[in-house]
Amino acid sequence: MDRATEILELIQPHVTSVETFAVTAESVNVSYRAGKLRSSEVQETSGVSIRAINDGKLGFYSTTDLTDKEKLLESTLNSAQFGGEAVFEFAKAAQGEVFEGYSSETARLDIQELSEFSKRMAAKIEDQTNRDEVMVEVEFSRVTYDQHLANSNGVNQKDRRTSLSGSVSVQQVRGDDVFMTYNGHSAVSPEEAFETLTEKVLAQLALAQRHVKLSVSDGEMPVVFSPAGSILLYYPFMLGLSGKNAHLGISPLSGRIGEQIVDPRITFIDEPIVANRPGSAGIDDEGVPTHPITFLDKGVLTGFFHNLKTAGEAKTVSTGHGKRGLLGQPGASFHNPMIMGGDTPFKDLIKDIKEGLLVESLLGLGQTNILAGAFSNPVNVAFKIENGEVVGRVKDVSIAGNTYELLKNNLGGLSREVELVYGSLRMPYIRLDGVSTVASN
Repeated sequence: MDRATEILELIQPHVTSVETFAVTAESVNVSYRAGKLRSSEVQETSGVSIRAINDGKLGFYSTTDLTDKEKLLESTLNSAQFGGEAVFEFAKAAQGEVFEGYSSETARLDIQELSEFSKRMAAKIEDQTNRDEVMVEVEFSRVTYDQHLANSNGVNQKDRRTSLSGSVSVQQVRGDDVFMTYNGHSAVSPEEAFETLTEKVLAQLALAQRHVKLSVSDGEMPVVFSPAGSILLYYPFMLGLSGKNAHLGISPLSGRIGEQIVDPRITFIDEPIVANRPGSAGIDDEGVPTHPITFLDKGVLTGFFHNLKTAGEAKTVSTGHGKRGLLGQPGASFHNPMIMGGDTPFKDLIKDIKEGLLVESLLGLGQTNILAGAFSNPVNVAFKIENGEVVGRVKDVSIAGNTYELLKNNLGGLSREVELVYGSLRMPYIRLDGVSTVASN
C-alpha cells in the first residue's frame, strides 16, 4: 500500500472527510560560471500533506517524517479542531484529458550530462566575447517527481512528472558601465529551445555595444514590449484575475464581469494542456478536471480563476487551477496563460515609430502597486527605435503608467509573433503609444 492511501485509511475513520497528497522528488542542479563548474548537487525530498474536514472545520498538516503514525493522526485532528470554516468539499472522482508529463530522456539526465551541456552553452558566448569583460553563467536543473492525490470522495490520482529548466545570463562590465541580460526556458523534455538559449543573449549583447540617447528627457513616446518585457503587463492580470482577490474586493476587476476592460484586440486565455509545457495538467492538484478558459474575450472580462477553497469562499465552482508544492496548502495559478497575437509582423509594428523604445526587461518588478496595474520602473535592457529600426541600447531610462489604462486606451498593436517566456507564458510584442518616459541625458 502506498503512503497516500495508507494515511488516508488511517485518518478517514476519525473525520468527516480527508485528502492526502504524497510527493517524492529528485532534482539535479548544476551551475557553470566564469569558465568553471561552480556547483552541482542532487537532492531528494519526500513528504505528505493532509487536509481534513471535521465538524465543519478545515485542518491542514504536512510532514516529511512518516514513521510516527500516532503523531501524524494527532496533529491532523488537532489542526482540524482549531481550523477555520470548511467552505468547500473535496473533489469527486472524475476523468480529465490525458497529458503526458513524463520524459524518460529527462529523467536520465545526470550531473555529468547537465554539466557538459552547460559548459557547451557557455562556450557559445565565451568564444565570441572578451572574457575580461564578460562573465557568463549557465544553470540547469532536472526534476523528476511522483505525486499521489487521494481523498475520501474516491479520488485516487497518480502522476509522474519531469521538468528540465535552463538559463543563461551575461554580465558585461566596461569601466562604470554594466550590462546584464538573461534568457531562460523550461520544458517536460529536451527541445530545440534549450539549444538556442544563447542566441537571444548574443543578439542583445551585440546591439548593446552601441549606446544611444533619447532626444527628450521627459515626455511620452511609443514603447514596444518584447514577449519577455511584456511580463510587466502580465503581472496585473495574474493578480487581478485571481478569484481570491476578486472575492476580497481588492482586485480592480472585482464586480466587472461583462465589462470592456481593455482594447478589443486583446484576448487572454489559459490553456491547461500544451505539448511539452510543464505547467500542463488534465486534472489539477486537487483532483478537478481542467479545461481551456478565456478570461478576457476581445477585451471583455468573463470570469476569474479558482481552486476549491477560493471557489467555496466566492460561492462558485473551481476552475481547475489548484496548484501545490511539496508541503504547502494548494494555491491557485494559471497553467499556460497567453495573450493572443495580432496580425502585424514585428517589423511592421515598429516601422512608423520615429522615436520609441523596445523594452526587453525592467528593474524593480513587484515594487509598485502591481495589483492596481500601476508601474514606474527603470529599464534594465531596452533599445531605441528610430525611424522604424532598432538602433542601439539606452541607459538611465524609466517608464511609468497604468497597465489597464494603457491597454484600453493606448494599444498601438500586437505582433503576429507569439513567443514562450520562460516555459509556460506565451506573449506577443505589445506596442503601447504615449507611455510616460524619463531619461537622464
